[in-house]
Amino acid sequence: APISPAAQAPQPGTEELPPTQAGMADASCQVLNPEELSGRTVNILYEIEPGRRFRLTDIDITGTDTIRYEDVAPDLRSQERNVLEFIPFLGRGRGYTSEDALERDRRTIRLRMQELGYLRAEVEVRRGVSIDSDDLIITFAVTPGPLTRVSGVEVRGNQIYEAKRLLGEPCEVAALRGEPCTVVGAPYSRALARADAERIRSLYARNGYVDSEVDASVVELPAQGGESQVRIVYDVREGGKVFIDEIIINGSPTDSPGALPMLTSRQAIREAIPLREGAALRLDELRESERILYNTNAFRQVVIRTEPHGETASGFRKHDVIIDIEELKPRRMDYGGGYSTDGGPLGLFELQHNNLWGSLRQGTLRARASRLTQLLRLEFFDPRFRAYGQSKFSPLTVSAQYQRDVSVTRFFRSTIDRGTFGIVQRLDEEGRPILVECTAIPESECERTGEPTINRFTFNVETQRTLDEASRTVLFVRYNYEDVRIFNFGSLLVAPILRPDRAVRLSRLGATLARDTRDRTFDPSRGEFLTADFAVSLRQLGGNLSFTKLLTTYRRYWRFGAPPDRRTQILERGRTGLLGGGLASLRGAISQTVIAANVNLGLANLFNPRDRDGDGVIDDIDRTLPISERFFSGGSATLRGFGFEEAGPRLAVCPGMEQFDAAGNLTGCTPGLFRNQQGEQVRLNPFTVPVGGNALAIVNLEARVPLRTNFQIVPFYDGGNVFRRVGDIFGRNDRAGTIDINQRNLRVQWSHTVGLGFRVKTPIGPLGIDYGFLLNPPEFEVPQFSGPPAIHRLKRGQLHFRFGQTF
Repeated sequence: APISPAAQAPQPGTEELPPTQAGMADASCQVLNPEELSGRTVNILYEIEPGRRFRLTDIDITGTDTIRYEDVAPDLRSQERNVLEFIPFLGRGRGYTSEDALERDRRTIRLRMQELGYLRAEVEVRRGVSIDSDDLIITFAVTPGPLTRVSGVEVRGNQIYEAKRLLGEPCEVAALRGEPCTVVGAPYSRALARADAERIRSLYARNGYVDSEVDASVVELPAQGGESQVRIVYDVREGGKVFIDEIIINGSPTDSPGALPMLTSRQAIREAIPLREGAALRLDELRESERILYNTNAFRQVVIRTEPHGETASGFRKHDVIIDIEELKPRRMDYGGGYSTDGGPLGLFELQHNNLWGSLRQGTLRARASRLTQLLRLEFFDPRFRAYGQSKFSPLTVSAQYQRDVSVTRFFRSTIDRGTFGIVQRLDEEGRPILVECTAIPESECERTGEPTINRFTFNVETQRTLDEASRTVLFVRYNYEDVRIFNFGSLLVAPILRPDRAVRLSRLGATLARDTRDRTFDPSRGEFLTADFAVSLRQLGGNLSFTKLLTTYRRYWRFGAPPDRRTQILERGRTGLLGGGLASLRGAISQTVIAANVNLGLANLFNPRDRDGDGVIDDIDRTLPISERFFSGGSATLRGFGFEEAGPRLAVCPGMEQFDAAGNLTGCTPGLFRNQQGEQVRLNPFTVPVGGNALAIVNLEARVPLRTNFQIVPFYDGGNVFRRVGDIFGRNDRAGTIDINQRNLRVQWSHTVGLGFRVKTPIGPLGIDYGFLLNPPEFEVPQFSGPPAIHRLKRGQLHFRFGQTF
């Protein structure tokens, strides 16, 4: 940098420069002679004049309707200010740009135009500043030039495959991957031509012609109608077919002098990879073999190479496949600890073996323990349990887990404490749990129950099989055994609701079918997602309940109006002129809106029910799933007019004494005296608790409308509910006219929620804010000490915050 005049004047403690160097004050620092300055000090002062600080409010592209700013915004370095500019790390403040960024963005837009067929496109950067503010506007002025179209495609040098087969291969592969390909009559793209050449080469490589090469060239033709014309030529150099002679596996440090033998069985490695001796050598199988071996987590390094090794009797070349591996230590042990004010000391231990018996199978032992929770889990994973197809395997996962949880009250405090002052259990004056039904005075005479505890043992066996790779269709099959027992729950306010399910054993077989054609997992705009899970639990297999349960989820995404892609827009513009171009641009703008739909349907039915509540008869609760298996709904990802899991039937909880008529119907309830966490006595009134049901039906519809690149407005509709019985979905009402309050509270109707949401893209994912308005809020009856029951109506509005889209 040039030396400022301030650097010329001697400073205290420095020596004046010699005249020869003083005359260099305006020269570059790079020409100063270090030898002449040895032992001296030079002060260099950089004077910066910041000037006006601008706020980048808008970035626009003019001169073409082919691309818009929204199409290239993710690839541009310059960024507009956004609505989060006042939040550190989330907003861009006043926006961002620079000379280097603008030049890079200019080249990006120019390349995008060239990829769309405008090979002679030029882009100019223009800056505009508001007269009465600091607003800066960046405009990329595009001069498209003539459009270049593909008038024909041909292939040369092919003998093994016909030209029709080679020319059809690129679009067949592209269709499976949801990618574009070169089409006659469409704009010419260098990138697509290179990609199609690679797809043709891959066809040869997949069938053993690993030395084949394909080059794409262009022949320019006379222009027609003001548009350039080109013919794409694929020059093919076919190599000879290559077969695998031997598969040689070298282990490190196995083959080193004096080293221990290789732990991994060579036979296990040969079974894991798709390569087979005597088969054609395929590049895709070489890559897949390397990926498979790395995914076992048993090797630090895997290098697969080939070497020529003679010819077959038919004159084809043979190669040896050499696999050099470096093994990792198979065992890994992790341990740690901590301290929590709730649970006290916490310890954890994990032992993992990534290569059991040298067969590339995995085993894991996990243990965690604190005063409130203890967990022990064993896992076994066999990635090659059953072979199917030519080189595919169904994995096997086996796990067993025991968990003891003494923090049950914390869970209930987060779900039912609304209106109960945070009280979920009854305590005596010393803060110890006592039976909720106790009427003794003083409370010290009541029976103490200890802290509520859940003991859970689960055993699970699961395997899976890919049915179709293109649509990502996978079938999961499993067996599950679960034993859940609740102890010391007599102090909980909801003890009567939990009592029928104090000991539940489930032994069930299940299957899940999943299909996923979405273009993206976290923020899809096209495609569909389907899961169907069916399970049957049988007492004959060791459980104490028999039921069937089905849960299906279907999601569909599409852009509004089936928008044309950029190439279609260009074709329309070429056929219909300016009017067609305007219509294409309008359709492109509409295409930014994503319509998303979701349908959930859950159905369950108990057969051969037994008496679970001990009243001697098979009643409503005996025909309902255990509470751990029931359907629940409500919240930011399901029915947004409800709070979390607040939809569906409810039961009344009486903190005091329940009142029944001669027929045993609940008709009234008294308040009860309880102690809060400070030991103070408070009076609790009756309240209702969501208890789930055997059926679930939900429909979600929303339109994700982009107002800016990083901001969406989302109007939505949510409909549905949780139902006590499957027949209730269709309006069956067998509880009409009943006297029992709880029976009437089990009746629910289809709910309707409308609302408006906002999505803001942030570096850590989309931030979602939704407000749901319940058009027909459910009403429930709350028993009183005397007189008719009170009516509790759920509030209409709910505000939800969430990261990510709703579904």
